[in-house]
Amino acid sequence: MNAYQTISAPVCAEFVEKRSRFLAYLSPVNTREEAMEQIETIKRKHRDATHHVPAYRLYHTGVEHCSDDGEPAGTAGQPTLSVLQNEELFDVSLVIVRYFGGVLLGGGGLVRAYSHAAALAVREAQRVLRCSCERLRLVVPYPLYGKLQFFLSSRALMPCYCDYGEQITVEVLVRAEFSERIQAELAELSCGRIGISSSGAIESDYPISSAEESAQV
Repeated sequence: MNAYQTISAPVCAEFVEKRSRFLAYLSPVNTREEAMEQIETIKRKHRDATHHVPAYRLYHTGVEHCSDDGEPAGTAGQPTLSVLQNEELFDVSLVIVRYFGGVLLGGGGLVRAYSHAAALAVREAQRVLRCSCERLRLVVPYPLYGKLQFFLSSRALMPCYCDYGEQITVEVLVRAEFSERIQAELAELSCGRIGISSSGAIESDYPISSAEESAQV
C-alpha cells in the first residue's frame, strides 16, 4: 500500500477573533460514516453555536467534503478543507465551531479565521504515517541486549513490547519496505544469535519521526 499521513488521536484548538470564538475539532476517521458521526457529535455538543463548519478527507475512497454551514459561500468550508489538503492529511474529520461575537469579519476575515483555526488544530495533532508494517519479534541473549538497544536507537525504532525471561523478547514495529534489510543487519550484528520472526505485512500507524529517520537507513 502507499503510505499517507493521518493523526493518532483527536485534538481541539481554540482562538478568538473580534469577539467571535472559534473551536476546531480534528479527529481520525476511517469511513464517511465515522466522519458524519463525529460532525453530529460536535453539533450536539455545541447546539447553541452559530456555525458548525465541517471538512473531511478519506484516503482509500478518495472522498473529500466540506460545507460553509451558513457562512458566505467559499469563506469557511473550502478554507478549512484546503488546510487538510495542503498538510496532506487523510482519514481525518475537522469541525470548526463558531460562536458569533457581534462583529462582522467580512469575507477575507472569515477565510483567514477558519484557515487559522484549522491550522491550529493540525499543529496540535500528533501525526502518524499509515503504511505497510511488520512487527518483528526478537529473542535476544542478555549479553547482546545493550548492542540491540544501540542498534534500535540508531534507527529510531522503539520497542513496543519487552519480556525479560531466560532470554529477552523484544517486539518492534518496522516499515515493511525496510524489514528485510533490518533483519539482515540484526543477523550480522549478532552473528545469528538473535532469533527473528515476523508477523507479516499489516496496515499500521507509524510515528512520523521514526518513519523519516528509518527512511535514511
